[in-house]
Amino acid sequence: EHDHSRAVANFARRKLLLGQWKRQAGVIGDHTARVVDQSAAELLRHRATDVNCIQDERALVQNMNHRIEQGQLTRGDHPASDGEDLPGVHKALDYLVGNVNEKMGYPQPKENFIDLKGKTVVVLGGGDTAMDCVRTAVRQQAEQVFCVYRRDEENMPGSRREVQNAREEGVQFLFNRQPIGVVDYFGEAIGVKVVETRLGEPGPDGRRRPEQVEGSEATLEADAIIMAFGFQPSPTEWMTDMEIALNDWKGVVAPEHQTFKFQTTNPKVFAGGDMVRGSDLVVTAIWEGRQAAEGILDYLAV
Repeated sequence: EHDHSRAVANFARRKLLLGQWKRQAGVIGDHTARVVDQSAAELLRHRATDVNCIQDERALVQNMNHRIEQGQLTRGDHPASDGEDLPGVHKALDYLVGNVNEKMGYPQPKENFIDLKGKTVVVLGGGDTAMDCVRTAVRQQAEQVFCVYRRDEENMPGSRREVQNAREEGVQFLFNRQPIGVVDYFGEAIGVKVVETRLGEPGPDGRRRPEQVEGSEATLEADAIIMAFGFQPSPTEWMTDMEIALNDWKGVVAPEHQTFKFQTTNPKVFAGGDMVRGSDLVVTAIWEGRQAAEGILDYLAV
């Protein structure tokens, strides 16, 4: 999770060799991969004699047809917004880790510390990471801090106490707003384009999904934008090749309550976390990663 700046764009890939039984399992993940994958790997390692890593995700998938007897997906991605790579747009954990290193005097490249003093800051997201970001910006003496969340306050995943504390510290909350793009001026981010939302029918996770309200677009001015999104499924082409079924919102179909927990429609592939349920907490993804690992072990009868 400390390497979040590269986690969205790149996979942290692991191949777990169950050498004692001459069987192999692969764990592919991104976003919180270092946390989620390690949790699943820890459970698998208890019954393995060797653990190796693989750097090529597609090679891992191709090998499943020949040598690897089991794969687990913990992959996810955030809702893409145009302009998220512009100067002035920051990943949440980059910002938080850089600030901690600065305060603690830990060595780091100068550019890793993001100072928001005197700036108008827009934080996108409604979880605990977003709350950490808005409150850190306040302590850095930002001029204004806004928290933009696509659902209403009742459905925010973040701590209620953190939300209340942030509000008392001057953070302004804008609910039912979905970011759809970053506004730039000569290549520099100057705002966020948002659209109003209303809550529709519940998704597989039981939470009502936000639906955009046509004609409600608006722009929020900002000197700095922090991406603290929850994460959404981002299926890749090889999932189709491997006959892994997706639901209507592109999540992987992998029910918990079945013979082998979190098994997909490809019996050799298991899935958990954001890839299955959509945006949720890291601890939920960790738990599902371990449950999927148990499903793998049951499937392999080891």
